[in-house]
Amino acid sequence: MPHLSDADIDSLINVLDMENRLGVLKGLSHADRVSAFQKEAGRQLLVAMIQATSGRLFREKVLEEFQELSPLQRQIYATLCLVSSQRWTMDRQEIILACGSLGNEMLDAVESLARRNVITRRDIHSNYGARHRVIADEIVHAMEFRQYMATVLEGVCFAFASGVNSGLPRSNRQWRRLIRFLNHQFILQVATPDVGRHVYENVEKILHWDYHYWLQRASLEVEQGDLNLATNFLDQARSISPGERLIETEYAYLLIKRASKSPEHGNAEEWFAEGRKYLEELIAQTGSRDSYPYHVLGSQGLAWARQAKIPVLEKRELLKELMEIVKSGVSFHPRSEDLPTLAKDLEKEWLLTAVVQPE
Repeated sequence: MPHLSDADIDSLINVLDMENRLGVLKGLSHADRVSAFQKEAGRQLLVAMIQATSGRLFREKVLEEFQELSPLQRQIYATLCLVSSQRWTMDRQEIILACGSLGNEMLDAVESLARRNVITRRDIHSNYGARHRVIADEIVHAMEFRQYMATVLEGVCFAFASGVNSGLPRSNRQWRRLIRFLNHQFILQVATPDVGRHVYENVEKILHWDYHYWLQRASLEVEQGDLNLATNFLDQARSISPGERLIETEYAYLLIKRASKSPEHGNAEEWFAEGRKYLEELIAQTGSRDSYPYHVLGSQGLAWARQAKIPVLEKRELLKELMEIVKSGVSFHPRSEDLPTLAKDLEKEWLLTAVVQPE
């Protein structure tokens, strides 16, 4: 970011003062406040300015800096902003892998960004990131970043996937970073399903042996795509790691969603019953520790009840049972945000199925 001029500093101090966000500067003279800005600009005080004002001036400065970079520098910075926004850092070799560029031009671009304090690092080889997460967030959430998201996300996942192996503990930093960026929910938050598919295809040769890879790839299809593909991917995950709780939960989710999507299929009731059985077993085993099976059974059971061609009394009984299960989940997980809402939705649907008895 370009250095702040004296006029910029005066304007910022006035805004912070009006917003009562001067913090430790509150008791200082104007000259001392200006001196503090001159010394600290680019560090935590810059973040305080952005957070306090949320104004166009700072956003424009951040985006102006991004747009003024060379194409290669912009790719490097975009990559580090995405990683920093999730509170992670990268090593220099990972940046090279992510950006797919070798040679002196790449190294010079990294060094130029570091010299200008656009990016930070622990040493020349490790812990590279945007200079602050708030700035990284501004970049990542900007409309101007969208055109870079697909390339950046693919590159980051490829770089992180290249750093893991089957002998590395899952608690290791390399695995935890990769799991975060391969997570299907994260991918769907920041990109389109098609971008997610390209991300998974791009690392298939590296991670074909890993059950978690197939689980996340299947989960994206369960949420947004092809249930037949999801079945294939989940079958691979189940084959690699039989009995894994997360895989079995997703498999049950898939079965019930398939039933809801095709309620007139001859096997629909069987799919629902099998999925429900899996989820109730998981709830019995881990329900006091994990709220997700409650959520899947409640939400997908509700979808099935709305679509299934079953008698009203049978539907009413099903909704009552699901409602009681989800309410028991609320008692185990009082901090859950979605389970109370889900219980109310089930209760409303149950009330709508009430049969008026003749007097």
